[in-house]
Amino acid sequence: MLTGSRWLGVIAAALVFAALIAPSAFAADRVALVIGNGAYAHATQLPNPPNDAADMAKALRDIGFDVVDGIDVDRRAMEERIRAFADRLGSAKVALFFYAGHGMQVAGKNFLIPIDAKLQKPGDLAFDAVDVQVVLAQMEAAQRVNLVFLDACRDNPLARSFASTLGSASRSASVGRGLASIQSAVGTMIAFATQPDAVALDGGGRNSPFTAALLNHIREPGIDIAVTMRRVRVDVLAATNQQQVPWDHSSLTDAVVLVPGERQVATAPTAPVVTPPAPPSPPPSSSAPQQQRPAVATRSEPPPQLVRPPRPSAVGENCATLRGATGTDRYCASSMLAPQFGNDYGVSHLFSNSLGEAWVEGRPGHGVGEWVTIDFPELRQVRAIIVRNGYQKNADIFRKNGRVRRLRMVFSQGETQVVTLQDGMDLQTLQLDRPVRAYWVQFVIEDVYPGSTYTDTALTKLFVTSDPAQ
Repeated sequence: MLTGSRWLGVIAAALVFAALIAPSAFAADRVALVIGNGAYAHATQLPNPPNDAADMAKALRDIGFDVVDGIDVDRRAMEERIRAFADRLGSAKVALFFYAGHGMQVAGKNFLIPIDAKLQKPGDLAFDAVDVQVVLAQMEAAQRVNLVFLDACRDNPLARSFASTLGSASRSASVGRGLASIQSAVGTMIAFATQPDAVALDGGGRNSPFTAALLNHIREPGIDIAVTMRRVRVDVLAATNQQQVPWDHSSLTDAVVLVPGERQVATAPTAPVVTPPAPPSPPPSSSAPQQQRPAVATRSEPPPQLVRPPRPSAVGENCATLRGATGTDRYCASSMLAPQFGNDYGVSHLFSNSLGEAWVEGRPGHGVGEWVTIDFPELRQVRAIIVRNGYQKNADIFRKNGRVRRLRMVFSQGETQVVTLQDGMDLQTLQLDRPVRAYWVQFVIEDVYPGSTYTDTALTKLFVTSDPAQ
């Protein structure tokens, strides 16, 4: 029989054992990696990312995440944090990655910049920077919900100096503006501080506009993450005078509610599915019942309530105007092959009447990451796209030049869709599963059918079927 003192010993041992296993058991459910870099030794220092990371780490711990965090970390320390994060994932149901600091895209891939990066020559990229895919690969190694937040689209002079070291190197090493969109596995949402190929603001307060908005909403009870992101978008647009549009790419298949609460019923999983690409949800002060009527509440609102975000742009872009039945559409391409053999390859050929003319991108390499935008004079409902792939002057030229295999459509209000084109000279009409409201559409080349002779990639025709939004 146990005496009173022995009972107390057993109870104490049990409490110690419970304290030891509770954190690891909880950590197996939700794990986060949070990194904020600002004290750069060879690039512009950023005051906000350390604050962003510290505040985000605290917020995530408050809502039950086991957090691996790093502030002002060099390459080695950054890799150590990623490894520690991977070790803790185990059977986690939710994995979250937040990064604030400098980042850059090279050949369509995104790299995060540790504070000791120099990037003085082309070969330094593999040693000085961290590919975002390294983190994503750890998160997507098992079936779980993955949430990624990248506040890394700030203006980065290190990227510009690195680009200058490439000289006439192939496009496989070309440096883009901001960050590139990322394709992810099912169950992953990737959120950017601003739209692809654009630069975000660092902000004048303690936090960047994107992180401040995310901190304001991520702890709200009962809210699906898709609704959270729409509220973040509204806040950032207001804070930046419509200059910055947070972007996300999601392959989530169900609602993700980080903080259970009474309002969970009001944000059922159907809400995010029904509402896009309607205007962003109202600020948190809106009553919950309004979100149970998305089809009525959003589609009956007049178009002026939708903000027109600035379209993507590029230095040296090539633009032309199409005057059609629905109005004047402005086509712009990120690049254009220089005239040769008596031919020019401008973006105007995408809507000309001749099949012997084509737009040909003008960057060295195969054209992955190059784009065309179609900017509308008013809000449109986009229903389909019509494409003639490759350079269709004749069958021989068609095969010699690259053709587009996969095309990512980025709509002005934040939605993205990816379509695969056929490798043939037939007219291709791709109907959207539902009309998408947009002020402009960006078409980004994500993959190509390589040409037999030339590395340039071409499109002969590109049209959008749309109606004025009601």
